[in-house]
Amino acid sequence: MADYQLIIIGGGLSGLAAGIRAARFGQKVLILEQHLQPGGLNSYYFRRGVLLETGLHAMTNFAPPGEKHAPLNRLFRQLKLSRRDFKTHEQLCSEVVFPGRSLRFSNDPSLLTEEIAREFPGSVDDFIRLREELQNYDPFAAAPRRSTRTFLSGILHNRQLEDMILLPLMVYGNSEEHDMDLAQFVIMFRAIFQEGFFRPPGTIREFLAMLVAQYERFGGRIRYRAPVRRLLMEGDVVQWSWRTARR
Repeated sequence: MADYQLIIIGGGLSGLAAGIRAARFGQKVLILEQHLQPGGLNSYYFRRGVLLETGLHAMTNFAPPGEKHAPLNRLFRQLKLSRRDFKTHEQLCSEVVFPGRSLRFSNDPSLLTEEIAREFPGSVDDFIRLREELQNYDPFAAAPRRSTRTFLSGILHNRQLEDMILLPLMVYGNSEEHDMDLAQFVIMFRAIFQEGFFRPPGTIREFLAMLVAQYERFGGRIRYRAPVRRLLMEGDVVQWSWRTARR
């Protein structure tokens, strides 16, 4: 068994991106993926010769190539991929639908404000104040956890509007069921409501193949059908094992 400096459990988009960055800087990296192909929640399968995509395929933090400091373009530089050669398809529109109410949003932030003015006319000024509050909030500064629910209720004063704003943010980037950390809320609010969604060109299969090829170009290795059963600890060192699946 070869010795690896870094072992990544899971060959989804995050695992592949982490693997590329580590391998690019000379680390010996192994990704363990329990399925037959990469992708995790963003994968695909064939049914009667037709490629069917699974999972979430709208990616967040859209930015045009010219915005050098945008998160998307910084990520492409870290992965040593050409952002200008990577064509993107921006979302036309998304919609949050609750019984009796709906809110549309797009990569134009003004649409959501207009929708809130239509559905919640008494809360639109509060929502504008919320956006102003978030502009100056640094989600990466070290700080104790703050409840987003408490923060929103002190500004919006409308529980249904809170729920409708939180829904897409919690689906795309939250591990809690009924609340989220305020710093995470700010990150996801900017990613979804201010920068917006996009899709890669072609299918997710082609996008994953591009990431795997870049990972392997830097010397990274990936094992499929290798689910991890448990992590074994010896002191403060993790000793790992995996179980190779068999037909």
